[in-house]
Amino acid sequence: MREQEGAKESVVALAQEIGGVVRILEGRSVAKQWIRRSVFEKRIAGLQRRGQRVKAQNATLCWWLRPELRALGASVRKLKKAATEAHRRAANERHVERRLRNADADPVLQGLHPAQRRAVVVAEDTQLVLAGAGTGKTQTMAAKVADTLRRGRTTPEHVAVVTFTNKAAKEIRERIAELAGQPTEGMFVGTIHGLAKHVLTQAPGAGGTRIDAIAEPGSRRYQTLERMLDDVLRANASLHEALAVRARAYVRIPPNDGKHGEKVRVSLRTGAIDVRSHGEAAICRVLDERGIEFEYEFEYEAACVEAPASAEERKRQPEAAKVKAECLESGYRPDFKITLAEGSVVWLEHWGVDGQGNPPKGWDEEDRRRYVEGMRWKRRAHEVLGTCLAETDWGQYAEVLRGERNWDATVVEAIARAAGQDPASIDERFPRKDDGWKPEAETIRILVQEVSEWIGAAGRCGLEEADVGRRIEGMDGVSARDEAQALATLAKAVRRRYEAHLEDAGTTDFEKMVLDAARALEAGKVRPGFDMVIVDEWQDVNGAQERFVRALSRHGGKAGGRPTLCVVGDDWQSIYGFQGGDPEYTRSF
Repeated sequence: MREQEGAKESVVALAQEIGGVVRILEGRSVAKQWIRRSVFEKRIAGLQRRGQRVKAQNATLCWWLRPELRALGASVRKLKKAATEAHRRAANERHVERRLRNADADPVLQGLHPAQRRAVVVAEDTQLVLAGAGTGKTQTMAAKVADTLRRGRTTPEHVAVVTFTNKAAKEIRERIAELAGQPTEGMFVGTIHGLAKHVLTQAPGAGGTRIDAIAEPGSRRYQTLERMLDDVLRANASLHEALAVRARAYVRIPPNDGKHGEKVRVSLRTGAIDVRSHGEAAICRVLDERGIEFEYEFEYEAACVEAPASAEERKRQPEAAKVKAECLESGYRPDFKITLAEGSVVWLEHWGVDGQGNPPKGWDEEDRRRYVEGMRWKRRAHEVLGTCLAETDWGQYAEVLRGERNWDATVVEAIARAAGQDPASIDERFPRKDDGWKPEAETIRILVQEVSEWIGAAGRCGLEEADVGRRIEGMDGVSARDEAQALATLAKAVRRRYEAHLEDAGTTDFEKMVLDAARALEAGKVRPGFDMVIVDEWQDVNGAQERFVRALSRHGGKAGGRPTLCVVGDDWQSIYGFQGGDPEYTRSF
């Protein structure tokens, strides 16, 4: 046992010692005293050998020292990786210093200031150059390409320079030719959409390269998307609830009680009614379309407690009397009082919980706890007082908005179950009527604009349908999530028709062309053979463009290699957020 404890202590101590060296190599810690480089390198090699030796010596104790030996092995691997990276950085820094010492004699570097010279001569696989307005970034980019060409490290046809505009591309091409002293024919210099087209022309079948007329903003795009929206609504009745939710989203009702926030207005045969959520509005429409009599937030005690219980009654039914008193005191109002026939009443509660009974994540823990306790109390009150309680919840309604559930059937089944009846009998007594409800022309106009913007934004951000769903789940507020999900459901249906139209026509739009190029690179369908890629205005790239450039840096080189990637930008100058530009790609590069 003593031998085991001693072995454990030595393994743990060695892992900690190696961890300290790794932190120094990674720049997260500073050595307590000056150590000559040759001595430090010997220490690193010695620690690696000691780690392997200690692990071998304790092989017989592996079953007992498994966690400690696993941690030691991880420490040794980190040490090797950190040491390799430290050597690489040191070698690169020596190269930079040597180039800078001779900069005045270099025709490419002569006219540059020290910061520009360093940006040009740094030779990293990936490099971020932060350059503000007026700092000479165009000159720096041109000099970096010219320096690479003059040193014979590549040829023009293996270089890609991405600019924000065609005008900037023309200017930088001229400067590169001037500094390099050689023609730039074969070099790609242009916008990121031009580069995507260049890549796709080398991968037949990977995507179209001709921009469709409906890709451009204007009346033709609006009319096409309006027709597609009308088609999907006619073909899929399950989308009608999403349409109703989105139409209600354009009407905001201020709170009238100072504590429940915005309300939702729903138009019925008997007039408009303001309710607390889109789910409740949908229940109103189901009941209204079937001609079922209902009252919203009717006083429960007024229907169930005609008079305070007598002392004798309280003795006979102590729990019922207690619940009656609690109902009177709290002013309990269920969401709906539904009258099926004379003397046949069903109360309906639409809970704000998901399928597992959890309240919204955006609420604080105390509010979540109190809401769940309130649900239990209300269920118990109905049970004790013998009233029929039907239940629906936000989780079910979210499925409706995703096109996965029929809300009319869900509500009818909940009412029938509470009343002890067959849903078919309610269907027969209260058949659903087509009330001819159609959204107003202004609602359709706004919705088509939203769908158009949604399709463009999803393409610019490189979002797949699953990505959209995750973003919606992370939103605060049940109504906000419902409205976002309703728009997403409608827009995704239209987007599928939109993309089918592009495919049938053999055309594309700007966002899809960039994404198709990224997918072609990721799938290995094309290797453009670049040795060097430089991207200007990096602070304004969107998600699809960042994915495309990342794919280029990994799969855009010659066979078996990767191109160097240099991006130039300034996150303080990001002005294209409305087009999906995200300065976070600069900060996290």
